[in-house]
Amino acid sequence: MHTNQQPPLDSKREAHAETEALRLLRQLCARLPSAIFHYRRRPDQTGCIPFASDGLALIHGVKPDLVREDASAFFAQVQSDDRESVIRSLEDSADTLKPWHHEYRVVIGNGSVRWLAVEATPEREADGSVLWHGCITDITRRKLSEQRLRSALDHVSRQQFAIDQHAIVAMTDVAGTIVYANDKFCEISGYSFVELVGQNHRLIKSGIHPPAFFTAMYEVIARGKVWHGEICNRAKDGRLYWVATTIVPFFDEAGRIERYVSIRTDITALVRNRMV
Repeated sequence: MHTNQQPPLDSKREAHAETEALRLLRQLCARLPSAIFHYRRRPDQTGCIPFASDGLALIHGVKPDLVREDASAFFAQVQSDDRESVIRSLEDSADTLKPWHHEYRVVIGNGSVRWLAVEATPEREADGSVLWHGCITDITRRKLSEQRLRSALDHVSRQQFAIDQHAIVAMTDVAGTIVYANDKFCEISGYSFVELVGQNHRLIKSGIHPPAFFTAMYEVIARGKVWHGEICNRAKDGRLYWVATTIVPFFDEAGRIERYVSIRTDITALVRNRMV
């Protein structure tokens, strides 16, 4: 008489839990905006990717099946200018067993370029191989944002250089205290940068304009509006000079005025000619 032995209940539960865990892991990998992978470098220096989630095809442009035994197709997708640095960073991680961190570009099938970041932790295996556990993330948006920011900063820098070469520029706080003065301002006023910064803008007041002139000007800029006009200032040596002036309010995140920027042009000769 034969008896059909059933596996213990605990074994069934363990098998079910394992199956469910694998199902959830595959589900998680499929939904992640990155690729989960293992990369193995064998003792003969050849490499393979024994496991990779489907995200590898989506963001790196290579199907996991193609690289399980040979990772050549993985590196073929890397843009040629970046391939050497990717391999060098991988070798350094293998030699030191430090985490593999690297950013690089891949060329997808339609010819578009995508920025990726790899983060992986290596371990030495018994046969001398090195196995990395990690993920690859698409950072294209971040890189494009960084490029736009660098371009914008470069544009602003060029504009500031042009302004500083030809305009008299100062910045004050809302109380009129000078917090910045460019070389042109120092040159025409006769004061050094150190002498100007921290002083109230009244330092260069000429006394030519009546109080109502400045009252009207402050009423405009206090409302957050731009003021244009001609002002006579007094230099350190007592010399009077005229400037065509534009004062622009700048606001903080709460919408309050925190700075005034004054951009001036020396029109002393023009005013003198008008007076003749």
